[in-house]
Amino acid sequence: MQIEPTSSGNRGGRWAERVRRIAVALLAGLLASTGCGSNGGPCRTLDGLKQCPETSVCGGFAIGSPFRVDDFCASERLIWRYDATARELQLVYQRLAADCARHVGLELRRHGAGYRLVPLLDLGPSTVCLCDYGLALRVSGPPLRFALEIDGISGVDARWSGELDLSLGSGTIVLDDQPALFCTPNSLVLPGEG
Repeated sequence: MQIEPTSSGNRGGRWAERVRRIAVALLAGLLASTGCGSNGGPCRTLDGLKQCPETSVCGGFAIGSPFRVDDFCASERLIWRYDATARELQLVYQRLAADCARHVGLELRRHGAGYRLVPLLDLGPSTVCLCDYGLALRVSGPPLRFALEIDGISGVDARWSGELDLSLGSGTIVLDDQPALFCTPNSLVLPGEG
């Protein structure tokens, strides 16, 4: 004997699916309205430079973000762009791996005659673990040439050191050319970017 589900039993399944879809749509809308989960921290002046940070959700910045990189999981790197007219440097650190961080950020600090780019991690209880973040920093008024060191997560050893020549306009510094093991690119789309 085969038992067919009753209309009331089937209604419960359809109701649960509708509730799930509404919850997903509300969450996606909330994330999109806040920059798809990006955390644009407050701008502040540090060592004479105005700095405005942004942090992505896991998997990098959303589609439509000016900081988005299509091959996010391919390598860990720093991408930089300099707008000479606005005198603004944009630093985009792709694929910073962090496990259970409450907050992730980036800042440029004076270091000797140059600067040091420092990833900031506040480790502790978090709902997001094993995450690869995209970090961005807009810096107003940097010198056209300066020595730069890029810190590792521990902040003890420099991962990279050299000179940044902003007159070149843009560049990429590869920190690790190996693909990430657990990286999944962000597929959220900013409103209006379709």
